[in-house]
Amino acid sequence: MSWSQDSFLIDISKVKGKKLVLVSAIETLRREGLFSLFQKFVRTLFFRIKGVDFSPQNLHDLQIESKFKQNASVCNHILDKSFDEILKKLKNYDPLITDGVFVDYGSGKGKTLYKASKFGFREVIGVEFAKELYEISESNLKKLGIKNAKTIHLDATLFTPPKDARVLFFHNPFDEKVFEKVLDNIERSEFEKDLYIVYHYPLCKEVFEKRDRFLPLEEFISPTSGERSYFYLLRVK
Repeated sequence: MSWSQDSFLIDISKVKGKKLVLVSAIETLRREGLFSLFQKFVRTLFFRIKGVDFSPQNLHDLQIESKFKQNASVCNHILDKSFDEILKKLKNYDPLITDGVFVDYGSGKGKTLYKASKFGFREVIGVEFAKELYEISESNLKKLGIKNAKTIHLDATLFTPPKDARVLFFHNPFDEKVFEKVLDNIERSEFEKDLYIVYHYPLCKEVFEKRDRFLPLEEFISPTSGERSYFYLLRVK
């Protein structure tokens, strides 16, 4: 079992057989408390039993035909606590936001899709250009019994968000070159209600600053992890 940003267990079968050892429990305990540590243990065990793979993945090791392969970032997962805080923020902005669609650009193996679904969004869509990750994501969602979430195997520059989308989520999925094309598509799209955009780990936030239609709402720093996100609003025309 490979370890991820949100896991504290690692398979060291090459050293001591098929045993699991704690590798970051002390840091988790210090930062989030005993209950959170217990939750992570239960969650990790649950995923392991289900045969779910949410481990990180270097995209450059995959067979990707897109010309934008070099513009993508590593496949990793946002910390659970940070994502929970983001979802609660969105709910504060609009208590009815989960009646719409949540879209994750560069959804990887589907961890964010799983959590957004469990949070209560009517529909959850992931956009993933790596075929291997798309297949793993679909397998993970099936193993977890998630019926209102799906992954679309498509280059993000070619994706048009649905009219009933309420949230577009970006966890540093690509660089400025791709972001410009993606935002062009979003601005050309029609939406039924105001659209919230969350840009987590914002290395290219200047792409939003250059566009008048994306209204800055908040710079949010997770009190748990210190991770940074920016919230924007795209109003219905």
